[in-house]
Amino acid sequence: MLGYHFPWMIRASKTLAQFLEGYRGSQLRIADGTREQMAIAVRLFDRHVGHPVLLLELTETLLVDFLADYSTRVSAATVNAKRRSILALWTEAARHQLVPAPDRLRVPKAREPRRIPEAWTVEEVSRLVRTARSMRGRDIGRISRGRWFSSLIRVLWESSSRVSAMLSIRPLDCHLDERYLIVRAEQTKTGMDQLYWLSTGCTDAIAEIYDPHAAAIWDWPYSKRQFFKTFRSIAEGAGLRSDPTLAMQLSHKLRRSALTQVAMSSGLDRAREQAGHSSAAMTRRHYIDPRLLRDRSAVDALPQLELDDDPQLRLF
Repeated sequence: MLGYHFPWMIRASKTLAQFLEGYRGSQLRIADGTREQMAIAVRLFDRHVGHPVLLLELTETLLVDFLADYSTRVSAATVNAKRRSILALWTEAARHQLVPAPDRLRVPKAREPRRIPEAWTVEEVSRLVRTARSMRGRDIGRISRGRWFSSLIRVLWESSSRVSAMLSIRPLDCHLDERYLIVRAEQTKTGMDQLYWLSTGCTDAIAEIYDPHAAAIWDWPYSKRQFFKTFRSIAEGAGLRSDPTLAMQLSHKLRRSALTQVAMSSGLDRAREQAGHSSAAMTRRHYIDPRLLRDRSAVDALPQLELDDDPQLRLF
């Protein structure tokens, strides 16, 4: 009997980190950015427990304790992101019959306040591009900093894509003459290639920095932290409000801005297609700024009050 269980016990004695390392790419069907977030969640989990967590050690109680402690330092959305990462790995391990499946109901989500999506106007995005274009300072590789960032902002605006996906674009996936680019499936949340058509102005901006021999069109040689710090400085230079603690949200705000404009001009379903979402409800909830979209609201349905002066009314 011991011999029968021994291989299972050896495999299940792996740590979460080892399991993630062993199941790369297509086997977990996750993008590189998602995998990186999973690795961060595992490291935080390990730090909380005090040692690398083994698959055999996984319990709902242990995970809940970690998330409760983590919630004292970060937002509810961040807590839920780490919850998703750990549970996804745990579920995958269970699928391989290494551990029993988790009971997600015993690992409750943190309650997230639902904020109204905020977007920039076309005029504000225009200022963002102009400010980026005027940047001076050290070049990024052999490309001027101003051209690098202004072309990136323009293509983010026209594609409504995520920064992480756009920074992975290879020269061979960008067709300047035909005016389109492709974000490969490995960099999308849907696991499918996405094609984006571009304007002549945008392709002209890309052509100024395009190097067919580069690893990526927007090859960023510095840290992710430095990228978002620079992006925030551009936004502030353009006179756009920014929260120093939410620098990463600025690029996401640009995505919301583009999708809101698509919804305004071509309808919500077209915005959903552009975003690559499975439902229009998701697009509306997380990406469309209702202040700009200005759908018909309850106030439009209400009759106007009759407020002409009435001499017969007296104040008692």
